[in-house]
Amino acid sequence: MKKRTFSRFETNKKIKIILCRHRVDTYSLCFHSYPSYIEFTGILVKLDGSSLYPSEVKVLVNELYAISSLAHFNFSNWQISANAIKEISNLKETEIV
Repeated sequence: MKKRTFSRFETNKKIKIILCRHRVDTYSLCFHSYPSYIEFTGILVKLDGSSLYPSEVKVLVNELYAISSLAHFNFSNWQISANAIKEISNLKETEIV
């Protein structure tokens, strides 16, 4: 069965709903949706400025991949790849697979 494609408006709405559900500060990041992929840049933090736990980021990323299997994440405080999610800061590096 072919995966349904969404209009850019529908895709942006779904992304915003997911980010709000996880209480992500949308002023600290930027996202763009294209017909074939979505792209995220900036800093991934909660509304109160605190960091997300690696397990929260994993759930968030999986929900975003459900919208588009091709998502690019260029966060300054998280390194996200197909194999690992790694928090990057001056003091610590936490990795979750």
